[in-house]
Amino acid sequence: MDTSHAATPTMALPPPRRMVGVSLKMYFTPAETLAYLTAIAHLAASNTSLDIFIIPDFLSLGSAQALLRAHTPSLQLGAQDCFWEDSGAYTGEISPAGLRAVGCTLVELGHAERRRIFGETDELVARKARAAERNGLVPLVCIGERGRGSLAEAVDECAMQMDAVLAVTAGELVFAYEPVWAILYNVPLPTSKQLNSIILLPARSTSLPEPDNSRAREDVESSTSRNMSPAIIAANGVDGVTESQKPLRSLQSFSLAGKVILVSGAARGLGLSQAEALLEAGAIVYALDRLAEPCEDFARVQKRAVAEFKTELHYRRIDIREVEHLNTIVEEIATKHARLDGLIAAAGIQQETPALEYTAKDSNAMFEINCTGAFMTAQAAARQMIRFGNGGSIVMIASMSGTVANRNLLCAPYNASKAGVLQLGRNLASEWGVHGIRVNTISPGYIVTGMVEELFIQFPERRTDWPTQNMLGRLSYAEDYKGAAVFLCSDASSFMTGSDMRIDGGHCAW
Repeated sequence: MDTSHAATPTMALPPPRRMVGVSLKMYFTPAETLAYLTAIAHLAASNTSLDIFIIPDFLSLGSAQALLRAHTPSLQLGAQDCFWEDSGAYTGEISPAGLRAVGCTLVELGHAERRRIFGETDELVARKARAAERNGLVPLVCIGERGRGSLAEAVDECAMQMDAVLAVTAGELVFAYEPVWAILYNVPLPTSKQLNSIILLPARSTSLPEPDNSRAREDVESSTSRNMSPAIIAANGVDGVTESQKPLRSLQSFSLAGKVILVSGAARGLGLSQAEALLEAGAIVYALDRLAEPCEDFARVQKRAVAEFKTELHYRRIDIREVEHLNTIVEEIATKHARLDGLIAAAGIQQETPALEYTAKDSNAMFEINCTGAFMTAQAAARQMIRFGNGGSIVMIASMSGTVANRNLLCAPYNASKAGVLQLGRNLASEWGVHGIRVNTISPGYIVTGMVEELFIQFPERRTDWPTQNMLGRLSYAEDYKGAAVFLCSDASSFMTGSDMRIDGGHCAW
């Protein structure tokens, strides 16, 4: 591998030991953990070229240690965190002494998720590392830059994280390099970036002690590859890799459990149906709308959220044209949950008027709500997603009318505003992808809603004419778009951004 661009280290480091490990986070039940460990142990027993470790959840540590001791004592057991004190009145914390007593040999500290969700600082991670070392545990310290900046910036940020730990420890350490932006992007880290960062970090660290063979182990974590097959242990040439993300099963990838998602225009109609879909997938949903009270059906959905889905549906009254108020509400929601994972911008209006009769006032209102309103809502959400460093998914409701001119439907400003939403989605995706934020649009066909039913009273011929204009010969209902909402807000669409999902029964494909 080419190291010509790397700075020359200021001290000689011995060759790194080859390591492969996995953190199971909260993905497995205890029974699933044991099944996974059994497969790992079988492979590890025949492999002598790698240091292999497993980091299950806390509940599984005891049973995991018993299994490993009986079948594969060489496989190291780790924990996902520890407290900085050995014992005391610290409710809910995990004692490093206790971890050592149940057979752990290492402990993972300072993971990006703990830094982001629980606000862990470099100093706090250093205190935990010192406690781990004091109790005979090897600290596996996660480091990594938050932004996708230059190599020099990444080195400086990671060096500060390393220095904090190196200053208070003297024994063996493992540094797991995991760039936060790569997790959010869900893409592998380029090999050149891995290599140069590994070489540069020790050289840039100002608190390095004298050379010591016991402190030379480095570990590159690439949790974005989603390949957690136990067969990785048998692979040749694996050097310093941990896998910390469970591969998503087909249906699990659609789960929104624990995610916080906003839906504008959700007091009724399509917006409410989209909110219900997200609730069914496990999300905590906040409906935003300018109506003083949501429609009667909102109460039914709210009850289902609690009784059936064990989650929550909240309502916040807001006119998306009131940008300052909008930002305040969105920030309050994100602060309450210490995260914001998604937005469906479904607020919009329609007005059917011949182009020669449209007033400037009405046209401006159309664009202010449908286009600028969607933009400002997306902006407010993106600011919070960036603030908490967790990325997210933004979905904006466009329309097939943003692509074609509707036959015998006189609404030029509406169609133009939806065309604007399509282009807005592509541009926001290009700007915010660096933050791990995906932006996509949905373009529905004709939807039967309460307002459309009223339109059919005025124009009864449309009830029979519109279905003939698509390939399925029927009109759509709000429920037809539920799956798209869940797909775009979930990990099932993790590599999709800047795209439009046109769901129109084939209307535009004639």
